Amino acid sequence: MTDQPQRDRPLADFERLALWPTLVWVGILILSVLGTFTLWRYDENTMDEHHVVETTQAFLLLMAYLVHSLRAVRREYRFDAWYRAGLAILCLSFAVRELQIDEFGPAPFWPSIELAIRGLVVVAWVVFIGLLVPRIDWLRGYVRQAFLSPCALFTLAGCVFYVMSWPFDKEKFPIDPSTSQYIEEMVELLATICLFAAATTTPAVRKAEDERLR
Repeated sequence: MTDQPQRDRPLADFERLALWPTLVWVGILILSVLGTFTLWRYDENTMDEHHVVETTQAFLLLMAYLVHSLRAVRREYRFDAWYRAGLAILCLSFAVRELQIDEFGPAPFWPSIELAIRGLVVVAWVVFIGLLVPRIDWLRGYVRQAFLSPCALFTLAGCVFYVMSWPFDKEKFPIDPSTSQYIEEMVELLATICLFAAATTTPAVRKAEDERLR
């Protein structure tokens, strides 16, 4: 009888992946690929800077930032609050990268605004990491649960998609520039969908586990 919980633990971890919501998001990713391809075939300009696809990316990243921030402020679970705060800053960092604020208009203050926002994001990272370092020993107890959570898997997928888009952004492959731009924007859209999906998932750890390590 004492071995039963150990045998059931892998099943519990699998159930934590929330299979059906994950399949729904995978379906959304597939539809997004088809949708961006249709848009590109209809009008290649939809893949340009500040057009529909890139605007959608920035919107999803800002929404992910807001959802993570709200969940961090609620502090329903102590670890999840720290977890969400870090992911909120990550999504904000990607959003600032996508927005290209310095190109919003001809006014000379736009580049200064972009520089100021990027500086604030750097400060947020420094403060967050500075507050996190003294709690490293406490955080180690959550590593397994956190990395098995849907939130972590979607976030990892989003970061991988962003890395995959880089060669197409820099036109490293011998293909037509229009095609390279389409692939870049399509892959980045998949990245932002994954990051938004991560924000909508359940807490990374269960309440009982969180209480045990307070």
